[in-house]
Amino acid sequence: MTLYRLRMYMIANVNTSHASLIERQFWLLGQQGKNSAYNVNSIFLFENLDFTQFIASVNAVINTVEILRSSYEMIDGEIVRFDKFNQCTVIKRTFNDNFYEAINWVNQSCNQDFDLANEPLVKVITAKFNDSENLIIAISIHHIVIDLSSKDKIAKLISNAYNNSGKLTVSTRDNEIFNNYQSFSNNQSKWLLSPKGIKSANYWRGKLNNSSTIKLDTPRAKNYEHNSKGRSIEIALPKEIWQDLKKISQKNIISSYVILLTSYYLLLAKYSGESNFCIAVPLSNRKNSIFRNTIGCLVNTVPICVEFVDKDSVFDVLKKVRVALLEAHRHQEYPSIEIINDNLKKMGNKKLYRHGFTFEHPMKLDLKGVQGEVLYYEPLNSQLDLFLRLWEDEEQLYGYIEYDSSIFDNISAQRFRDSFKVLLTNLISNTDIAVSSLDYVREKDSTDIAKFNNTSVYFEDRLNLKLLFERQVENTPNNIALIYKDKRYTYREFNSEVNKLSHYLNNKGVKKGDVVAVVCERSISMMTAIYSILKLGAVYVPIDGELPKNRIDYMLSQSRVKAILTHSNIQFHFNKSAYDIFVLDHLECEITAFPNNNPEVEISSNDLAYIIFTSGSTGKPKGVMNLHSGIANVMLWMKADFKPVKGDVVLQKTPYSFDISLFEIYWPLLVGATVALAIPGSHKDVHQIQKQISQYQVTILHLVPSILNTFILAKPLKENSLCKVVCCGEELLSHSVNSFFKSYTSTELINIYGPTEAAIAVSCFRCNKNEKYKFVPIGKPISNTVIHILDKNLNQSPIGVVGELFIEGVQVAEGYVGNDILTQQQFFARSSSQDSLYKTGDLARWTNDGELEFLGRKDSQVKLSGLRIELSEIETIMHQYTNIQQSVAVIEKKPNGSMFIGILYTVENDQKEINESRLKNYLSKYLPIYMLPVFYMKLAKFPLTSSGKINRNQLPKIVLSQVKSFKKNKIKLTQIQQTVMDAWKTVLQHDNLSIEAHFFEVGGDSMSLMQVLNILDKVFPNRLKSVDLFRFVTIKSIACFLDIDGNRKITDVKETRANKIRSAMKRNIKPRKRHKECDV
Repeated sequence: MTLYRLRMYMIANVNTSHASLIERQFWLLGQQGKNSAYNVNSIFLFENLDFTQFIASVNAVINTVEILRSSYEMIDGEIVRFDKFNQCTVIKRTFNDNFYEAINWVNQSCNQDFDLANEPLVKVITAKFNDSENLIIAISIHHIVIDLSSKDKIAKLISNAYNNSGKLTVSTRDNEIFNNYQSFSNNQSKWLLSPKGIKSANYWRGKLNNSSTIKLDTPRAKNYEHNSKGRSIEIALPKEIWQDLKKISQKNIISSYVILLTSYYLLLAKYSGESNFCIAVPLSNRKNSIFRNTIGCLVNTVPICVEFVDKDSVFDVLKKVRVALLEAHRHQEYPSIEIINDNLKKMGNKKLYRHGFTFEHPMKLDLKGVQGEVLYYEPLNSQLDLFLRLWEDEEQLYGYIEYDSSIFDNISAQRFRDSFKVLLTNLISNTDIAVSSLDYVREKDSTDIAKFNNTSVYFEDRLNLKLLFERQVENTPNNIALIYKDKRYTYREFNSEVNKLSHYLNNKGVKKGDVVAVVCERSISMMTAIYSILKLGAVYVPIDGELPKNRIDYMLSQSRVKAILTHSNIQFHFNKSAYDIFVLDHLECEITAFPNNNPEVEISSNDLAYIIFTSGSTGKPKGVMNLHSGIANVMLWMKADFKPVKGDVVLQKTPYSFDISLFEIYWPLLVGATVALAIPGSHKDVHQIQKQISQYQVTILHLVPSILNTFILAKPLKENSLCKVVCCGEELLSHSVNSFFKSYTSTELINIYGPTEAAIAVSCFRCNKNEKYKFVPIGKPISNTVIHILDKNLNQSPIGVVGELFIEGVQVAEGYVGNDILTQQQFFARSSSQDSLYKTGDLARWTNDGELEFLGRKDSQVKLSGLRIELSEIETIMHQYTNIQQSVAVIEKKPNGSMFIGILYTVENDQKEINESRLKNYLSKYLPIYMLPVFYMKLAKFPLTSSGKINRNQLPKIVLSQVKSFKKNKIKLTQIQQTVMDAWKTVLQHDNLSIEAHFFEVGGDSMSLMQVLNILDKVFPNRLKSVDLFRFVTIKSIACFLDIDGNRKITDVKETRANKIRSAMKRNIKPRKRHKECDV
């Protein structure tokens, strides 16, 4: 239907009108499944009511007020209002004196959707009782035809009609005033094009330019189902607080409304950690006196945006809120639907606000001879995430908080309500206090958090690893301590070898407190070296020999290494003249001559045990100094919690330069269990891991979650010896847990959390195979460990509110070696604590049952495949490269769920192109392989925030198919090539691939490589092993390897990032023989 035909249609149907912008907005909301959220409901308990007369009164009002007779339909893309219904819908039901059943039915009926086209938009819902004259009556009207001002007028008209035997008499003048809604609609359309309308449009666009949307949610329950429904809880402010608030209002000449709105805004700020955002506030939109008494929906919901800083006083923020509200009043005629659309076009922000505030009292009826009481109505569908509705009644403040139950649970909503009371009480008691010091934590939360942290357990004084190990040797001298390939060592034998090396080193000048580096691949020698250093009370530093020379030199120098223990098969480059170097396999004869008794060295629990280096934000790694007390505490906690049994075998597969390896290296030998040493380089190959689990009958295994995912994808072990799988190093996802228990029903899955700066683990969660997890907590604090969740001002966050995770207790490290400034920044004392706290930079929150929920990083530090990476370190190295102006390192997610590093950069001279290959080679000299970016994207400029900083939220997304665009293959693919191509496409979600593209350079990683292997293994059973895919990294080379009858040579594997990864992971693995040769 054309616009002309629509006009003709409306002329022919005289009872039709164009819907106003406000009506259109409510109609559209109804199409989005939010219809019943906009039912305006009023519920009463009446005694002595003439029901027939009451219905007649309601219908009399409907016949008087045109807008109440409306229905709405879309005609040719336009929403049209019809004058259609002159009577309300009446719904009745009789109950047997069960009041709660009756009120629940009425409430449910009030929450039913209106059919805006086919039924009256006014309902009267009635519950009768068999043995009582009492009636529960609800008047339900859709918001599209009513607002608060109209509700009061309708209540007065119903009362007048009832008190006049159901007849309503209205003067001609009043009838014109009540029924001029269409004039308002026409006026609104004209006003938008007027200078005032354009001025208001510009105001709102400028006002919202830098505003953000905050999203609060609740800790996610394990079996919590998102139902996208609304709930509410009542709130009542004690009379004395309300009176105090009024006094503050009069003293500062600030309305009670502004004080309450400010309190609500500050509480949202505290809960979200943001200080510049929008909340929705409905304004009457009746500035024009002509429409002051018009009945209909004129209300306009506008965003109130306030920006404050922590040093602002409460009074400062009160003034800012008042100014924002006054400005909003001046520009309240600009329709909210236009504000939202403008914001969507400019900022791409669909949700301008998620939280609302209003003063909205219930409908009141004055019916002669009738005793009435207003009853509480509970919405079952929410307008916003959170909506605080308040009103004053009889010198007291009442209201309710309406919330979306898919986002908040009832406990969290109650906590928010109680926090509002606490904050408001503190606010009115001192308006000069800085907002950063404004307390909002309820006493119950503080008490509960103290209980969560009641972890004190006495382990004897002077504990250290040497003492614990030597005791275990005495207790189980004949137990098997180590297994490596076909070699086995008892505790007595291993201790004897360790003691000999200790005495040898001591004879060569190594003594207590010296720092000794270990550069070995996984072997008996590695274990002997580590334990011999421990026995002397020296400090060991594990060094990965594959690291760049500059990085190794820095680590050795920074930690003031005195000696280096290594093996002849290790080739690494460093300044050899500065250190005493002991090549262990060359010293076997010399070492044998030394005694095998325990060295008599007194070690204090406060002595350093080891230094482990992690990624650093300055471009240099930082060495974490951990004490014996910390590592001993976690070992003893694990002993008590994991409950080892005779015959337990732990697979040591984690590279020893990462702190979780300490669990595999130390814990088994402190509890009488066995350490099975995995083949070097096998820690990322799940097939090798599975093979060694079966070979050694491993009972306890540690897996990084990303490797766990690949482990699950592989065929389950035929004979499962695993009793426990321990996960840490990165976030454990719910789908991984659920999938794990499908294959390993008898194996326990344990999720632990802990940074290097706090000795392996500070919290633990045991997964339940009978739960279907929506998220996986990081658990509860372990023995002698206190976890604080603090806001940016180091104030305690309530349960359920996100803050930064701080660690206190015996496991907190001494600091960073040779870096006092960074140590002072990350380790510090808090006035309420005796011990120092470590600032993790992780975001977390407490759940209601005392579990901790991990929510990501506060800064740029991330974990990738269990490896901690400081993105700013990559950026620092990038900035030192010629012609790089700025760079930002990002972590992006591939369609298969795995993560990769990308770099976005700008150049100083646009005429000089950056050679990507040379840039990669440069970065590889300074960064470990796992920190090398996969993709690079050049930008003309970076998006900036209002303060001139790079706006990371506005950075373009790196999409694999856009970054690497390979030419389509012009040659016809062989059947094998096509099969491999299809497998790559399935896993990488990449449609444009060349058969010569390198797997690791088109977004592949070790996890996705295993997924490709699983696909190809179904087509080519037992023809491929994981090592083959690390050797043959292109479709062409894999196909050649599989094609027994082919005769082409492949020379497409060069010294690329893929080969570096392959070399690092698969060192010393020889290629399997095939019928034909594929050069690599």
